[in-house]
Amino acid sequence: MTDWSQVESDVAGAVRALAERAADAVPEVGGFDFVDRRLEVKHPEWTAGAVTLRIGPVPEAPPAVGPTDRRYVQVRVATPSGGSESSRWLTAGSNAEVIAFLASSDTAGRVLETMLQLADSQRQQGLP
Repeated sequence: MTDWSQVESDVAGAVRALAERAADAVPEVGGFDFVDRRLEVKHPEWTAGAVTLRIGPVPEAPPAVGPTDRRYVQVRVATPSGGSESSRWLTAGSNAEVIAFLASSDTAGRVLETMLQLADSQRQQGLP
């Protein structure tokens, strides 16, 4: 396997940018529009398409329970054609927990590992 350090550095920058946007765009409680950060991967061994890091609201609880304050962080990897996507949640929690996750020095490595796993799964399934 070749050196992925530049990609991990690019991922770290995307994670920081996502955290900054989330601080302003994600309310403490209730629904909101997805907060996305797109990343084009430039590496000779990358076999998939664009990557999107996403923060979204965990689906609302029933009205009797009230709105949720839980959010998730997700990695989405498009196929090379862009016709399909694979995704995985990395964490879920309150705004503070999500921001702490994004601020962790381990997060870029976890995102890169997840990206590679999703791309490998797409390749094994023969997705275009």
